[in-house]
Amino acid sequence: MRLWLPILLGLALAVSCRRPPVEETFVKVADRDGQNRYCFPVALDDPAVTYDLDILIGMDCTDLVFSRFIRMPLRIQWTDPSGRPYEETVWVGRDQLEGSTYYQKNLWLEYRHGMRPVETGTWELALFLPEDQTKTFNVTGTGIRLQRNGTR
Repeated sequence: MRLWLPILLGLALAVSCRRPPVEETFVKVADRDGQNRYCFPVALDDPAVTYDLDILIGMDCTDLVFSRFIRMPLRIQWTDPSGRPYEETVWVGRDQLEGSTYYQKNLWLEYRHGMRPVETGTWELALFLPEDQTKTFNVTGTGIRLQRNGTR
């Protein structure tokens, strides 16, 4: 029985060191870069899996203030591991409201599901919200949720 103990411990250690299947990161308004962007390193380093990426926008505003919110543009800038930039704009609307209280609102955008990167490695993701809407709706920050699907 003692021969199996090192093997079992080694196997348990190997399994416990794997990257979690879901990672979440949040950047506060005060932690934006010099261009007022929310920046995230995104590890898309396993070609054997697909990735789901959701984006959170947190707001501290009352229901009365939020009643004026219809939608806002979210500019998304990706930079691949080789330094090539990609950019697009998506719209975030009231229908993405999830998990709110009278004073706090969370908008969850199901951004990309089933992604396979054209280049594996760490990508840089930068999100930009209009400053006027950031102030009007008291945006507290943005976050991302990255999920890995599949196994090696």
